Amino acid sequence: MSNIPRRERRVNTSIEVRWGITKDCPYTGTIINLTVLGCAVQIGGRTKVQPGQVVLIRFWRPRKRILKVEVVHNSLKDVKGFGAKFLDLNEEEKDTIEQLVQLFGEPEPANTPESASNPESANNPESANNPESANNPDR
Repeated sequence: MSNIPRRERRVNTSIEVRWGITKDCPYTGTIINLTVLGCAVQIGGRTKVQPGQVVLIRFWRPRKRILKVEVVHNSLKDVKGFGAKFLDLNEEEKDTIEQLVQLFGEPEPANTPESASNPESANNPESANNPESANNPDR
C-alpha cells in the first residue's frame, strides 16, 4: 500500500476575478476550480502567461483581497486559462480559501440521500414523520 498523501479537495467554482502582473489587475477571468493550494483561472483575450510567472488575482469574496499566485500550467482542458498555486498566504487568506472550498463543495439540498429516496418528504415534513400519510393519497 502506498503512503502517498492525498491531494487536496478540488471544487468547481465560478468566481469572477481581475488578474494581472500589477496590482491594478487589468484583466478579467473566472476561477473555475479551487483547492486550498491553488486554482484554475479561465481567461479571455490574447493575454498569455508562462509557467513560473507570478500573477496577482483580485476577488471580492467575502471582501476585496489580492492574492499572489505562481502559474503552474498555462493551458487548461477545454478552456483558455491557467492553473496556479497560491503564494505567501496569511492565516486569514488561508481560512477564507478553506471556507470557499467548503462552500462550493457542499451538495445541493435536493441531492441529499434522504430527499432523493423520498422526494415527497423533502417537500412535506408531515409525510416524512408519518409513514401512513406518505402512502395515503387522501391526506
